[in-house]
Amino acid sequence: MAGGNYAMSEPEANGKLPAQDSSLVGTPERASWGRPLEFILACLGYAVGLGNVWRFPYLCYRNGGGAFLIPFFLMMILIGLPLFYLELYIGQFTSYGPLKAFAAIGPFYTGLGYCTLVVISLISIYYMIIVAWTLFYTIVSLAGNLDWGSCENEFNTNYVAEQGPGLAFVAYPEALLQMPIPQFWSILFFLMLFILGLGSQFADVAEQGPGLAFVAYPEALLQMPIPQFWSILFFLMLFILGLGSQFAGIEAINTAIVDQWPQFRKEVTAFTCFTCFILGIPMCFSGGVYLFTLMDWNTASWAILLIGMAESIAVAWTYGINRAMNDLASMNMKLNKVLRFYWKAAWTVTVPIASLRGKELFTPTEKWKPSSKSLSSPNTTTSETNQQTTYENLGYM
Repeated sequence: MAGGNYAMSEPEANGKLPAQDSSLVGTPERASWGRPLEFILACLGYAVGLGNVWRFPYLCYRNGGGAFLIPFFLMMILIGLPLFYLELYIGQFTSYGPLKAFAAIGPFYTGLGYCTLVVISLISIYYMIIVAWTLFYTIVSLAGNLDWGSCENEFNTNYVAEQGPGLAFVAYPEALLQMPIPQFWSILFFLMLFILGLGSQFADVAEQGPGLAFVAYPEALLQMPIPQFWSILFFLMLFILGLGSQFAGIEAINTAIVDQWPQFRKEVTAFTCFTCFILGIPMCFSGGVYLFTLMDWNTASWAILLIGMAESIAVAWTYGINRAMNDLASMNMKLNKVLRFYWKAAWTVTVPIASLRGKELFTPTEKWKPSSKSLSSPNTTTSETNQQTTYENLGYM
């Protein structure tokens, strides 16, 4: 890319540049899309994944509910869409994997490709565990006996089956019978149990990642007619969504390996899948959910923002934003003035600044604290008044 010959060949009808001779570029020839629709469907399969079903809802819940959508859509416009389109442009134009694509811009960005590869590999490892869970639930649903809808299983304890309901449905009702108009108080009591019980259960599972998809949703399916049928459809949908996300991740890893060692083209897929399978086994043991949560919270976080900032700087400032716009035009991507200005502004200014300062815009500052009047009480000391609260704004991650 940088420092090379920037003369462009005429694009084919599908918008893809003619395949280059692999002997000239040192990279195996890539397969191209037969039609633009195939490329669009592949992008949709990667963009719409498990995160839309189980990760986004509980992040939205624990970070303000509907108010969370404001910074979400703002960050999607400022960072998400520009980075998504940027990576599509790099991959389609160069036909390289992440290692060679950024190294072609400049040797300084060689490590950027490796960073991208590491993040993709870690995500692929623990995403396979989610796919395995969805497959297990699908098989259980096909068997017809939804074990999570009954307390008569081998793994249930007497506390779950007897002691839990005993207090609410034996002791309290007997006490209500001693009150005047017991029917009235019984209706209020059980209505309160329903509201508070449902709300507390939702709050518990909504703050957990897997809990929403594998606890709350299955319980909701039990309330529907023919729950086995809806459970099969739901978990089969999750399984297909997981496979769509995994295809793109595994293919990115395979492409990076084949770029370095073309002779392993035939064995690379089996090697990648088997390696991820072995590395994912520890998350299948009793304490595996803790390792899963650790990877989930720390893999797709600040690392992605820093990588995205470096990608935009590499393309917009090192390679050149005008060259990038010309590359898009050479692939028959016709952009009007508004879109052209949006992509140029996003890649050159918005993405680098928002990636560094975006979290600060939506994190409470030290000035957010109770007023001195509300803290003035006989039991409140000056040191307690000045003590600052540590905020944990994880919604941006």
